Amino acid sequence: MSYSNILYDSKEGVAFITLNRPKVLNAVSYPMMEEINKAMDVVEKDDSIRVLVFRGAGRAFSSGADYKEMDELVGNWQKDPHAYMKHIKKWEHTLLLRLRRFEKPTIAEIKGYAIGVAMGMALCCDMRVVSEEAKFGPRFVKLGLLAGDGDCYLLPALVGYGHAMEYLLTGEFITAQDAYRMGLANRVVPIDKLEQTTLELAQKFMDAAPRAVASTKDALNRVLMPALQADLDNVVQLQSMLKQTEDHPEALKAFLEKRKPKFKGR
Repeated sequence: MSYSNILYDSKEGVAFITLNRPKVLNAVSYPMMEEINKAMDVVEKDDSIRVLVFRGAGRAFSSGADYKEMDELVGNWQKDPHAYMKHIKKWEHTLLLRLRRFEKPTIAEIKGYAIGVAMGMALCCDMRVVSEEAKFGPRFVKLGLLAGDGDCYLLPALVGYGHAMEYLLTGEFITAQDAYRMGLANRVVPIDKLEQTTLELAQKFMDAAPRAVASTKDALNRVLMPALQADLDNVVQLQSMLKQTEDHPEALKAFLEKRKPKFKGR
């Protein structure tokens, strides 16, 4: 199977899905999400694959949502908030929930930026192996939005309420060192050790009994998934209202024009 927005490869029981739009720091588009789902179908059906790794081509994991794509849609979403909610649930929520409930262990291999929906994807993976210069970016408030993509539930669950509030309310970047200190990153290593460390962790998963691993994930997800689903449902409704404010399109325009947005609070 050929892909335009990702690369897919597997070796010795480990599958790799590489976000492959390096010219735009692997910005996540809807065609990319569709290809990720197709590649996950392959992993799911192949019993020889025991672990799934997500990574990014070039110098970043991902800069987040493709805002040029978003900018083209935002006018229609302002006219019809229901269309926005339906669209997000079909694409982003379907992918995030599938990642979280995926039967095989998943690892996010993070270098450079992991922003917005890409951070949500990393949080939905079981483990995060992070290079020393990497940064996580829950930047939503800087776009006139509240944190989406499961961040309002998963980030506090991983790092605690106080740390999560600091970053979700300011939109500041989380450094690799702070991510490890707070429990967001499982490993922080020099970038030249990133792939090796990921494979070493994958091997530990493969040394365990596969059915026991799958059952353990299922047991944990039976507790986690209802709360994550509730968070996604709640946030998408709030986002649909924020999409209709003046601040959000101003933030997108400022992003594309590479300037600081002028928020008015309305």
